[in-house]
Amino acid sequence: MFFTNSGSEAVESALKLARQYHKLTGNPNKYKLIARETAYHGTTMGALAATGVPEIRAAFEPLPPGACHVPNTNTYRLPDYLPSVSWPRP
Repeated sequence: MFFTNSGSEAVESALKLARQYHKLTGNPNKYKLIARETAYHGTTMGALAATGVPEIRAAFEPLPPGACHVPNTNTYRLPDYLPSVSWPRP
């Protein structure tokens, strides 16, 4: 068990743990992470790399490499009367 003081620290610790695991098991090139666009993961450097809000990230770039952002997964639930979003609907 590993306790942290905040969500940012928890995200940062999880990223470090995953990197360390892959390095120790012979996969040092496994460092990429996938996060959702518009998702907030925190303000530590690793968590900022995962955060999908460009306005928050911009002031701290360049960030650690490896983050990829994908569209929100539940756009099919949007009612038809809402304005269109930046990605195609299914």
